[in-house]
Amino acid sequence: PAVWGKFIKPELEKLYQSCKDAGLLIKQHCCGAVGPILPGLVELGVDIWDPCQPTSNDLARMKKEFGNSICFWGGINSQIIDCGTPDEIRQEVRHRIEELSAGGGYVAAPSHYVPFKDENIQAMRDEIYSRGHYEYA
Repeated sequence: PAVWGKFIKPELEKLYQSCKDAGLLIKQHCCGAVGPILPGLVELGVDIWDPCQPTSNDLARMKKEFGNSICFWGGINSQIIDCGTPDEIRQEVRHRIEELSAGGGYVAAPSHYVPFKDENIQAMRDEIYSRGHYEYA
């Protein structure tokens, strides 16, 4: 976080300000344990954080702390989508929607996009759609 704050954040601030001046939304792809720099991303005006990895982050805590400031995109554990049964996948989708959708600012989607089995993608999509949430993949 110290290196990010010293070297990367100032450059991102310039880039993001140009985007904001042009009326654009900022969607930041940032994998891994983002917690230490998420406050800085919010401060810089990031609108959307993708992919929200649940295995690396306390998403419930982060949603409580930053849910009014940034949109969470992802969060559905891609390992469960890849290796789980359709019932396990539906359970994971329900859990993430309950955890992240309160108050809005959540796009239900996998924590990563990899070539999942068709039946697993369908189980995820069916559960997302049944709850009134939609993902783009």
